[in-house]
Amino acid sequence: MKRERGVAVAVREHARPLRVFAVMGVCYVCFVALLWLIGGTGRPVDDVHDFGFVLDLGSSGTRIHVFQWIPGEVDSLEYVVYAGGPAVRKWRPGLSHYTDDLVAARQSIITALAWALERIPRRTDGEAEGVRVTALATAGLRQLPLDQAELLLAEVREAIDAKGGRFVRGVHGVRLLEGGDEGELAWRSAQHLLDGGNPEVWGPGARSLGVVDLGGGSTQLAFVPDAFERASHRQYIRTVPHLGREFQVYSHSYENFGINRALDRHLVVLRREKPGAGAFSRT
Repeated sequence: MKRERGVAVAVREHARPLRVFAVMGVCYVCFVALLWLIGGTGRPVDDVHDFGFVLDLGSSGTRIHVFQWIPGEVDSLEYVVYAGGPAVRKWRPGLSHYTDDLVAARQSIITALAWALERIPRRTDGEAEGVRVTALATAGLRQLPLDQAELLLAEVREAIDAKGGRFVRGVHGVRLLEGGDEGELAWRSAQHLLDGGNPEVWGPGARSLGVVDLGGGSTQLAFVPDAFERASHRQYIRTVPHLGREFQVYSHSYENFGINRALDRHLVVLRREKPGAGAFSRT
């Protein structure tokens, strides 16, 4: 409980001079698509658009996002529309639950890719090919032994490569995000929401957004600190480029302090203190 209070105090203290953007899940998926899907050359999948998938390999489940854009027009990036909303779907449990069944791990990714492929049109001269895929693993895999995490990521790569050209791994392919990198991506996406890609927003007196990225297995805190905080937390300070400027950003991940992990600990306390109150569950 002491560490949990410490997270809360850190957020409260750092939020005083900042605007804080509280993030549920992965608000930066669109920003990841902007950075790591768009680019390169090739024929548009449906004669007009290129398409790409972002796999969010989270602790509580695997979520796939389906994007489209017009080649050469960065501002055209948008979600594919499905059932009146963005083409996004989540499957449970998360990839980290398959450490003892690698075949099931691969099948979970194949299932997600098949669903996403059905959301996009085919070329007039045949099947869609060259669809770019980026897969990002977060706290669920970070909290596993490295050899187990690597085996699971290998299954993700196998699932993507299995179609022989149907899918192309994005710029950063399949990777396990370090906690600080996850916080940085959340911070960069928040600034992109703030400025819309317009550098004129960062004139004299401009203030950045601080970010609390509340995931299932971890919570990331990212913000531009003052000089005292930079000196006090040197190990968490990184230089982050944004629209031609460089920001000194504090980015740190509080592992095992995501919303699901916190709730699990709370349920343990409830069961211990009220054993006769029946079963407690977070589902």
